[in-house]
Amino acid sequence: MKRFIDKYRKEAELSMTEYKTDRTLRQAILESIFSPSMKLTTEGKGPMTHLHPDSHKLHLPPGIHIADWRKYRIEDHPALMKFQERCHAAGLHDPWLRNYACQWYPNMCAKRSRMAIVTIGLGWGFCAGLALYVAEKVYDQFYPTVYQHTPEYTAKYGTEEVFH
Repeated sequence: MKRFIDKYRKEAELSMTEYKTDRTLRQAILESIFSPSMKLTTEGKGPMTHLHPDSHKLHLPPGIHIADWRKYRIEDHPALMKFQERCHAAGLHDPWLRNYACQWYPNMCAKRSRMAIVTIGLGWGFCAGLALYVAEKVYDQFYPTVYQHTPEYTAKYGTEEVFH
């Protein structure tokens, strides 16, 4: 246990000396991902054309593709390289970072328009509202609302002014 704590302290000291401006690994991750100086270059492999060779065996729904991690490289993206260097400096050796490299290529995900985002579920919402309106009208036909001051009520008990 003592060796584990000493190792953790050494890694923490290394990370604290490595990051002079931010002091936390979380901040380093956010900075490397969202830093405006780390824009994705247009060089590289372009749109996702290399799919995993065994993706047809997985019985995925139509339109779902698995990117082949062997085709996309971390070295093509300066932001991923910087993130990997910071992880190595902190003692974190993540072999799975290569699986996320395909997300940094242009045209990996289709961009949706604002109108498409706003109208998500609009048809289902309209159908649900129409069904609720029809159900309310049918309910009112079978169980009408009884108002206390109908003509029969006032003939039997008098006018409203008597009770006020």
